[in-house]
Amino acid sequence: MSESSAISQVPSRLSHSRSFTVRVWQEDLGEGRSEWRGSIELLGTGKKHYFRGLSQVSEIITAALDDISISESDKLLGGENK
Repeated sequence: MSESSAISQVPSRLSHSRSFTVRVWQEDLGEGRSEWRGSIELLGTGKKHYFRGLSQVSEIITAALDDISISESDKLLGGENK
């Protein structure tokens, strides 16, 4: 595969990918207790979700991807998906 053909294939692959910024920190709750907290941002949209507990990370990302899938199918069908 030539370099130019490889470059021409990049946009189609990128159109099916999403980038997230995940920030995690440990919050001191006092009395020797702490909790993992963080935020997840879907880059390019400005949407940001905060969480308390690492178990929520996959839930938030899955929900964001489901929202995107519904939105993209709406565009393909020329209307709103209800």
